Amino acid sequence: MPLHLPKQLCYNQLTGSIPTQLGDLKKLSVLALQSNELTSAIPASLGDLGMLMRLDLSSNQLFGSIPSRLADVTSLQVLDVHNNTLSGNVAPGNNDLLMVVDVTDIKI
Repeated sequence: MPLHLPKQLCYNQLTGSIPTQLGDLKKLSVLALQSNELTSAIPASLGDLGMLMRLDLSSNQLFGSIPSRLADVTSLQVLDVHNNTLSGNVAPGNNDLLMVVDVTDIKI
Protein backbone atom coordinates (compact mmCIF):
# COMPACT_ATOMS: atom_id res chain seq x y z
CA MET A 1 0.00 0.00 0.00
CA PRO A 2 1.43 3.44 -0.94
CA LEU A 3 2.38 5.82 1.85
CA HIS A 4 1.13 9.42 1.79
CA LEU A 5 2.74 12.12 3.91
CA PRO A 6 0.39 14.76 5.31
CA LYS A 7 -0.26 17.70 2.99
CA GLN A 8 0.86 20.08 5.73
CA LEU A 9 4.46 19.73 4.53
CA CYS A 10 3.91 22.28 1.76
CA TYR A 11 3.47 26.01 2.44
CA ASN A 12 4.86 25.49 5.93
CA GLN A 13 8.04 27.60 5.99
CA LEU A 14 10.21 24.51 6.43
CA THR A 15 13.90 25.40 6.38
CA GLY A 16 17.16 23.54 5.97
CA SER A 17 17.87 20.56 3.78
CA ILE A 18 15.73 17.74 2.46
CA PRO A 19 16.54 14.76 4.70
CA THR A 20 18.31 11.96 2.85
CA GLN A 21 16.37 9.55 5.07
CA LEU A 22 13.23 10.25 3.01
CA GLY A 23 14.73 7.78 0.54
CA ASP A 24 14.08 5.06 3.13
CA LEU A 25 10.30 5.51 2.82
CA LYS A 26 10.05 2.93 0.04
CA LYS A 27 6.24 3.04 -0.17
CA LEU A 28 5.98 6.83 -0.40
CA SER A 29 3.83 7.79 -3.39
CA VAL A 30 3.60 11.59 -3.06
CA LEU A 31 6.24 13.97 -1.77
CA ALA A 32 5.01 17.56 -1.85
CA LEU A 33 7.44 20.01 -0.26
CA GLN A 34 6.65 22.99 -2.47
CA SER A 35 6.63 26.60 -1.28
CA ASN A 36 8.89 26.21 1.72
CA GLU A 37 12.35 27.64 2.38
CA LEU A 38 14.42 24.50 1.77
CA THR A 39 18.05 25.27 0.94
CA SER A 40 19.93 22.22 -0.24
CA ALA A 41 20.64 19.99 -3.17
CA ILE A 42 18.03 17.38 -4.05
CA PRO A 43 19.22 14.19 -2.32
CA ALA A 44 20.06 11.32 -4.67
CA SER A 45 18.34 9.03 -2.16
CA LEU A 46 14.96 10.20 -3.52
CA GLY A 47 15.80 7.95 -6.45
CA ASP A 48 15.21 5.01 -4.09
CA LEU A 49 11.50 5.83 -3.81
CA GLY A 50 10.29 3.11 -6.15
CA MET A 51 6.57 3.86 -5.64
CA LEU A 52 6.85 7.65 -5.96
CA MET A 53 4.24 9.04 -8.36
CA ARG A 54 4.48 12.77 -7.68
CA LEU A 55 7.47 14.85 -6.57
CA ASP A 56 6.89 18.57 -6.07
CA LEU A 57 9.88 20.52 -4.80
CA SER A 58 8.94 23.78 -6.52
CA SER A 59 9.34 27.25 -5.02
CA ASN A 60 12.15 26.57 -2.60
CA GLN A 61 15.82 27.57 -2.69
CA LEU A 62 17.18 24.26 -3.94
CA PHE A 63 20.44 24.24 -5.87
CA GLY A 64 22.64 21.84 -7.81
CA SER A 65 21.33 19.41 -10.38
CA ILE A 66 18.44 16.97 -10.51
CA PRO A 67 19.82 13.58 -9.41
CA SER A 68 20.07 11.21 -12.37
CA ARG A 69 18.65 8.42 -10.18
CA LEU A 70 15.23 10.13 -10.30
CA ALA A 71 15.02 9.24 -13.99
CA ASP A 72 14.84 5.57 -13.04
CA VAL A 73 11.83 5.91 -10.72
CA THR A 74 9.48 4.19 -13.14
CA SER A 75 6.31 5.10 -11.21
CA LEU A 76 7.02 8.87 -11.29
CA GLN A 77 4.31 10.75 -13.20
CA VAL A 78 4.86 14.35 -12.07
CA LEU A 79 8.19 16.06 -11.38
CA ASP A 80 7.93 19.76 -10.51
CA VAL A 81 11.10 21.59 -9.53
CA HIS A 82 10.43 25.05 -10.96
CA ASN A 83 11.32 28.25 -9.11
CA ASN A 84 14.59 26.99 -7.61
CA THR A 85 18.22 27.62 -8.58
CA LEU A 86 18.87 24.23 -10.15
CA SER A 87 21.16 23.63 -13.10
CA GLY A 88 21.85 20.92 -15.65
CA ASN A 89 19.58 18.58 -17.56
CA VAL A 90 16.89 16.11 -16.63
CA ALA A 91 18.52 12.76 -17.33
CA PRO A 92 16.62 10.42 -19.62
CA GLY A 93 15.49 7.29 -17.87
CA ASN A 94 13.33 4.23 -18.13
CA ASN A 95 10.11 6.00 -17.24
CA ASP A 96 7.22 5.79 -19.68
CA LEU A 97 4.72 7.18 -17.14
CA LEU A 98 6.31 10.59 -16.59
CA MET A 99 3.69 13.00 -17.93
CA VAL A 100 4.44 16.37 -16.33
CA VAL A 101 7.90 17.78 -15.91
CA ASP A 102 8.19 21.42 -14.88
CA VAL A 103 11.81 22.46 -14.91
CA THR A 104 11.19 26.15 -15.58
CA ASP A 105 14.11 28.26 -14.34
CA ILE A 106 16.72 25.50 -14.60
CA LYS A 107 20.00 26.78 -15.99
CA ILE A 108 21.32 24.38 -18.59
